[in-house]
Amino acid sequence: MLNIPDFFESFDRRGGFPALPEVISEIVHEIDAERISIVDLARLVQKDMSFAVQILAHANSPAYNMPNRVTNLSLALQIIGLRPLKALCLTIPLFTRFKHIMGLPELWYHSRVTALCTRIAAEKFRQTLQVDVEVAETLGLIHDIGKVFLFLEADEFMQCQMQLADDPQTLPDWKRERKALRFDHSFIGTRFGRKFNLPPAMLDALLYHHEPEKAQYQQELVYLCALGDQVATMIGAIHPDFRFVEPQILEIQKRLGLLPVHFQDLLQECVRRSLGISLIET
Repeated sequence: MLNIPDFFESFDRRGGFPALPEVISEIVHEIDAERISIVDLARLVQKDMSFAVQILAHANSPAYNMPNRVTNLSLALQIIGLRPLKALCLTIPLFTRFKHIMGLPELWYHSRVTALCTRIAAEKFRQTLQVDVEVAETLGLIHDIGKVFLFLEADEFMQCQMQLADDPQTLPDWKRERKALRFDHSFIGTRFGRKFNLPPAMLDALLYHHEPEKAQYQQELVYLCALGDQVATMIGAIHPDFRFVEPQILEIQKRLGLLPVHFQDLLQECVRRSLGISLIET
């Protein structure tokens, strides 16, 4: 059994959280500094052509419903927005670097569909909850980032959990992690978020997307992230290590005031728009 000190001692020996590629690190720095124009940011992104291609692909994803294909990088950055761009800076290098590890392609797919579902929900609740759609989408994309490090540092445990994933009697992933390891992917994700100076509301979503009632900052956003996570699973973008919708989905709907007929509409839109997201895209 791993415990927190053992896990992070091993993790730190291996170099801790991987450093971002130089250009992407510079992009994150400029976004945080809030002093760069979209045109200059596009020039910076173009220094890493692989990342630039992925940004263009993301701008053309179903999340944004663009009527025509986007081929201009500056326009792509305007469409995506700075907060989601920072999330892409933090996630794409990780999932690209470790895509050979069993389970991570499925986790990346789940994360992208969760971002889409969270964005769709935020668009519907924009007025009533006064939520920022960009922030909601960002939370959906990074909510499971802690699992990447579990796959790296607790690979035997995670591979075992993947074998049990289709057992209807199994506990939710985060509960199994706490039972076996004494911490979960939410805890690790929050530590990652602090490293990159994410604001309190985002840290709360990383830490409490399975227990949104515990959130202290912008609780509505955390509930939206929890909703996006569960809806993604419901429509088939399943976790590699847990394939069922949790009972908390009913409480989430109640907390957000989401009536059954509106929930059905939300599901249908999420299904329709998620069809354009590929499992193998990285």
